[in-house]
Amino acid sequence: MRGANASPTRSASARARSLEEGRSHQKMRGANASPTRSASARARSLKKGRSHQIMKRDQGFTLIEVLVAAAILGIAATALFGLFSTSLFNLRKIEDLHRYELAAHDLMNRALLLSTFPAPAEIAGVLNNPRARWTVKVAPWAPSTLEDKPPDAVLKIDVAVIWPGRAGERSVELEALKLAKVTYAADYDLERELEQLWPQ
Repeated sequence: MRGANASPTRSASARARSLEEGRSHQKMRGANASPTRSASARARSLKKGRSHQIMKRDQGFTLIEVLVAAAILGIAATALFGLFSTSLFNLRKIEDLHRYELAAHDLMNRALLLSTFPAPAEIAGVLNNPRARWTVKVAPWAPSTLEDKPPDAVLKIDVAVIWPGRAGERSVELEALKLAKVTYAADYDLERELEQLWPQ
């Protein structure tokens, strides 16, 4: 009788123990599960934040950013075009000055080819290419005067080429000394002598 009665009691107590152990095990599992859940929630929120940032980046530029970039580009382009235009204008001025210098040197060289000059004398003419005016002046240098009418003298020859510029007339002036014969004939035409040497 005792053995028969003891078995149900033991089984009940064993069941109670097992229930308590199960509850404590569930509590332990719940306690251990909460950090895992919180970590997974954080990971999900981080993923959402990153995906939101990526979507923002993929959306492109705003209208204000485009307008600011266009304004900066326009200012830079205007400055570059202005610098380019100034450089071209300066280059053209240098080329024109070089052409007038060549014309003045050519005229001086041709004047120095003459062996006879009236002194004093002054003549002027016009150039077609480049378009300009020129003058040639001849004056005694040694001796300073020709009152004694020497047959030879050191003469000073001044050549000038004048052309219109933006701010007024510009000129290239050359001078040289030449020992030459001096003519005192009234019919000697220095301009005609130079034109014979000037290319047509």
